[in-house]
Amino acid sequence: MKLILTENQFSNLMSTKKAFFKYWDKFGPGINETILKLFSHSTSQHPYGNIGSVRSYLREWLGSENAFNQTKDLILKNPHNIGDDFKCGGYNFNFDLDIYDYRTDDDFSDILVNVTVHTSEPNAKVSLIMIGGEEYQLEDALNNEDYGWEIENEIQECILDYFDEKITNKTGVGLTIYKLKNK
Repeated sequence: MKLILTENQFSNLMSTKKAFFKYWDKFGPGINETILKLFSHSTSQHPYGNIGSVRSYLREWLGSENAFNQTKDLILKNPHNIGDDFKCGGYNFNFDLDIYDYRTDDDFSDILVNVTVHTSEPNAKVSLIMIGGEEYQLEDALNNEDYGWEIENEIQECILDYFDEKITNKTGVGLTIYKLKNK
């Protein structure tokens, strides 16, 4: 069977942005694995079908100013939590965000944030799976000479994953950690 398409039909078929816009018109904004698979995209930064272009479409669909304002609102809903609503390894802690600076234009939008992790709170804990699954206070684990550096890196990775799922995939606006401190 042979399928003959006009240039216009081919152009419409290839217009991924239009497809995303129609999807969001019907189901509302957001990016998740289901929508990426539906349109044959991946979460990688591959030049064909990468998540960066989908986030750019989302910003355009929402309107740049609206996307930016929604992102600011989500950032300032402190405290944020790893462990209850958003699972990441064996971690449980709260953290606050505040805006340091931002960069935005038609093709790119990113907000630099300061992150304060509440490591001394009683609920700030980590289960160290590699060391028998024992639970430790997060502050104590961070201060450990043998693996504290690894805990710090994993906390940052958890926060970046949280940014993607809870903020960037809802607004298309990226977040970058400017400064990470413990409290």
